[in-house]
Amino acid sequence: MQGRSPDSGHIERKIATGAAINFAGTAAKALSQPLLYIMLTRLYGTQAMGLYLLAFSFIEVTGALTTSGFVDGGLMFASRHMHSTEERTRLYSYMRLVLLMSGGIGLVLALLISLLAPAFVHFYYPSHTSLATVLAYLAWGMPLEALTLTALAIPKAKMIMSYEAVVIGLVKPASVALLALVLRHMGFGAEGIAISFVGAFAVSATVSVYLLLRHLDWRELISPIKEIPPGILSFVIPQNLNMALGRLVSSLDVIMLGWFGAAPAQIAFYSLGAQIVRNARQAKLAFSGSYSPVLARYSHEGRTGELNRLFAKVSGWSTALGMASVFAVAYFRQDLLHLFSSSLTGDTTFMLILLVNPFMSVTFGLAGNAIVMAGHSRWNLVNSLTVGGLNFILNLLLIPRFGIIGAATATAAAGATVSIMQIIEARILVGIETPIREVGRWLAVALFILVPPLFLTPQSLPLRLALGVGALAFYGMAWMVLTGHNPLRSRGTAKP
Repeated sequence: MQGRSPDSGHIERKIATGAAINFAGTAAKALSQPLLYIMLTRLYGTQAMGLYLLAFSFIEVTGALTTSGFVDGGLMFASRHMHSTEERTRLYSYMRLVLLMSGGIGLVLALLISLLAPAFVHFYYPSHTSLATVLAYLAWGMPLEALTLTALAIPKAKMIMSYEAVVIGLVKPASVALLALVLRHMGFGAEGIAISFVGAFAVSATVSVYLLLRHLDWRELISPIKEIPPGILSFVIPQNLNMALGRLVSSLDVIMLGWFGAAPAQIAFYSLGAQIVRNARQAKLAFSGSYSPVLARYSHEGRTGELNRLFAKVSGWSTALGMASVFAVAYFRQDLLHLFSSSLTGDTTFMLILLVNPFMSVTFGLAGNAIVMAGHSRWNLVNSLTVGGLNFILNLLLIPRFGIIGAATATAAAGATVSIMQIIEARILVGIETPIREVGRWLAVALFILVPPLFLTPQSLPLRLALGVGALAFYGMAWMVLTGHNPLRSRGTAKP
């Protein structure tokens, strides 16, 4: 077994620091996106917001073909080659192709969607005629989003996480908010929301490219492509398809609710609830962002022992923070929905069902990152194909009979299935062992501290806030005791 390398402590600090920056960014995103959606819902109404969210579900799936594989590919190949001056030529070959292909595919897809949207909506969504216009506008954000996310991924190879935190957490939502206010004043409806997001991606793409060029020479970057670097297409294409299918799994419930005739207001109720639930996985995303470059580098160098040790530690960190997020969403779910609009009332049980996926993500979700960063994107594609088919069948069977509860059940079952598949594959393909001990202790703490209040939810808002915040504070105290971060301990009696 490999021992602890001399730079292990340094790497841990880099992961923790990067995760802290990522967490600040994801916290800003987790806060800014709901605030943005609250503003948009109150400004444009639930009907327009429901129509936009239905269109966004299609674009989110299609957009994965222009971003996900290229973002992961840029991060993986940059992490492998950015640390060596001898591999500078290979680094630029990879980065040049990643940026060009992601933007080019995005432009082609945007053109196709703009041309085909009217016929598609007329055939499949005849009761939502305005959907075609919203789709056509929103499609042109795909190449700009691809450029933004790919450019922001490359500096992560140097463990620079602040760029994405600033651009995605601040620049983009601020731009959307400003444009949405102007367009609403001009009389736009749901299409105004779509145009606002496209304009915001134009701003964020400009900022992202500027930040990228602080680390890469633009003259080398725009030099002609003489040959396709080996290995990049065999990684990027399956990963793009995999992530598109993954997003389809998470968005299929909204798409099929609209297909079965759900009104825009009901789509808004379900989709906004699902958006709130997704934010519960931000803790995992914070750690995966800083851990992925290490995964790519260590797996490339065959340092399996170090990978396992760090995997267990980072999974524990993700679980510890993630359980607090999962509890907060579960406990305050109705209050969070009412922030968007007082008209969003109804049975919120579907949000509890959907929380299965964030739970799996914050506990064992890093297994998926391990598979991708080790270069096994084809396995994730197989996972997505399998689970995508399962999700479609379950939605087809459950939505007509159970409505939004059926949609949530289908999504949760599909998400849990893919998580279990990734855990098994990470062990076989990468040698990653499931960190039962690290994750288990935090689940035990959450079981005793955070689960009981879920059955004691008072009707009074002040009492509900007091109980929920008190449970989180008690959980925080338990975290400090278990990790040794006791602020009450004096310096004189601290352990060396």
